[in-house]
Amino acid sequence: MKDQNVISKEVYAHKNGLKYAITWEYDNDSGSPLEMGDCGVVDKMLWNPTDEGALEEYLDQYDVGLEEESRLRLMRVLRAPSYRSQSGIYYDYLASLNKAHTEWGIQDHDDVVRIVEADFEWLKGWYNDDWHWITVSAAPIDPDTDVVLNEHRQHIGGYESSILESHRDVWREEAIREIISEIEWTRRNVAHPGQMELCFA
Repeated sequence: MKDQNVISKEVYAHKNGLKYAITWEYDNDSGSPLEMGDCGVVDKMLWNPTDEGALEEYLDQYDVGLEEESRLRLMRVLRAPSYRSQSGIYYDYLASLNKAHTEWGIQDHDDVVRIVEADFEWLKGWYNDDWHWITVSAAPIDPDTDVVLNEHRQHIGGYESSILESHRDVWREEAIREIISEIEWTRRNVAHPGQMELCFA
């Protein structure tokens, strides 16, 4: 039976003369991008500030300042409320602009706007299921028997699925070489425990 988690498989010929069985799979262990890195400011809210009626009702009910009103008016939807979840997830655009300037060290206003826009689109893509996390695994192939040595297989997760797009060849190649380096380091370490690794610049 075919593994439903597998996206694609390939055989990779490494410059060391060996071949490796490469498998790309869905990564079900990585969580939201909010847990994976330094993103913009995101709020979980029980009401929808992007709904004009709800926003006006909120502003009438609470005496908020101009800055808070501006913040609410610039909110963007990442995940709208649904019958499964009464709360929605919203991108705080104004706070994210400030974060890009104060925490990410971006000084030019146009650069701040461009990076925050890209950050929002990246997060929105994940919530829309336009992209997902994937894992790459690799195992050496015995050069004499062509048997895949799965006992040496290693996995690295947390890659964006866009790595498999045709224009991402360089990124994909780097990921494959990285995991092969891990495999060969582990094999050398097992074969020669305690031996120092030489590093050539």
